[in-house]
Amino acid sequence: MFKMTTKTKHQKILIICPHRLGDMVICTPAIKQLKDHCPDLIIDAVAFSKPAMQVLNYNPAINNLFLITDHPLKDIYDHYDGIYNLYTSSKSSVYTQGFEVNEMDRGRFYAFRLHRADMLAKFLAEHFHYKPEETKQYFIYPQAHHINLVNDLLKLNKVDSEETILIGLHLGSSRVQFVSHKWHQWANIYLNSLMSLGLKSWPIKKYIKLAKKIKRDFPKVKIILTGTENEKCMGEFFTRKVPDTINFIGKTDVQSLSVLMSKLDLYITNDTGPLHVSCATQVPVIALFRGQNKTFYPIKADHHIVIQKNKLYQISVAEVYYQTQQLLKNQVISRP
Repeated sequence: MFKMTTKTKHQKILIICPHRLGDMVICTPAIKQLKDHCPDLIIDAVAFSKPAMQVLNYNPAINNLFLITDHPLKDIYDHYDGIYNLYTSSKSSVYTQGFEVNEMDRGRFYAFRLHRADMLAKFLAEHFHYKPEETKQYFIYPQAHHINLVNDLLKLNKVDSEETILIGLHLGSSRVQFVSHKWHQWANIYLNSLMSLGLKSWPIKKYIKLAKKIKRDFPKVKIILTGTENEKCMGEFFTRKVPDTINFIGKTDVQSLSVLMSKLDLYITNDTGPLHVSCATQVPVIALFRGQNKTFYPIKADHHIVIQKNKLYQISVAEVYYQTQQLLKNQVISRP
């Protein structure tokens, strides 16, 4: 086994990626900066989940991309000059147990009060001796077939993205996905109560009130729902209350979702993976957060608005509608 130091001349490294979609998206600027500053460096990556793996599909900075179940660290450890864990967790600790791995000291970087993406950029920059840049965008690389898929979905639903004002809503979160997956047959019955328990999701009844108010005041608006297969019951519940909604839940992967985002005029979402996917595009975002942690906020931009309360249910429909109205005014004026 080799002994790694910060002075080691790395030629080939392995990056251990986070499990969750949003955490993985947040890593993409750091990976791009590393490759930009070290173009001869060979970077492989191992992902803990298929959604995280999707984020790095077609990424030009990545040489080989593995799924953790297919490549135990003991089988590939000797192939690398350095191994870097971008997100210390119980899952990654089990995977790296017994091996020498460079891990980010989260406590130290939190002391800098940096955004999570900037923490990761600083972590890699310190090891490879270059000056990190402030994160201004995340990076996802959709291909032609992803663009065609989204265009076909919009055409099937008779949507002209040039003529219609499109607002995307993401109703769920990773925790609500778990609830829906475990108790799917009862999820609709208890949906309103489930969504008010602080599961990182704004109550669905508030999303419904917001959608009805927007459509009343902005007749050109079409609502599009995004989400995973495990959130389908929520989409079915919502579309019964707002019948002309376009339901794309379960119909996109990460790359095609980013294509869809680029066609939206506004995206309203909880603190969840698709929020960070949206930050790989220029879509205006209203992000609904709970608590005080700002390290997972969307990237700073004039078209990103964060509404935050200790509990998500404390955010009122009026607050979200006001911000929606401000962002839509320019869209309405500029459309025929």
